Amino acid sequence: MDVTLGAVLAIVGVLLGQVAAHLFSRRSAAAANDWARSERLHQERIAAYAALAGSLATYRRGMLDRAFAKVQAPRDPAYEDLLRESRRSRDSAQQALYLVELLCDRPEVVRAARVAYYSMDEFVEINGREKIDAARNLTRATIQRFVSTARDTISPVPAEGAKESGPVV
Repeated sequence: MDVTLGAVLAIVGVLLGQVAAHLFSRRSAAAANDWARSERLHQERIAAYAALAGSLATYRRGMLDRAFAKVQAPRDPAYEDLLRESRRSRDSAQQALYLVELLCDRPEVVRAARVAYYSMDEFVEINGREKIDAARNLTRATIQRFVSTARDTISPVPAEGAKESGPVV
């Protein structure tokens, strides 16, 4: 009887150990998957922010060239090429803006991105050098504000298994 009871207890003990190990490994795998998903989203956001900043800089350059050409020689055939180029760069910036809107969960970043994108409209009705300078300064400031806002919201993802206790110093 003692031998049978000992064997049954041993089998029950092994089964309980296997169940506990299975539950622990499942929880550990779920935590690892959550961390990997969070890291992937973090990297995609950084890439989207960088793409938008680069696209906005290109768009701004195209709009500046277009504005200078409009003021200096509006009938020059090269003006049409600059117009087409500024439209292509606008499309690229708009695509990057959509990506930021899709990936970003911080309203202040999306707001800064939209302000930077729409600030390029300042170049559309320009009719003098002073207005070009004002638009150039405004658009530079809005792009820098977007980059600053985005940078402030990016924090390193904590190491797997580490608890987030505040900003990393």
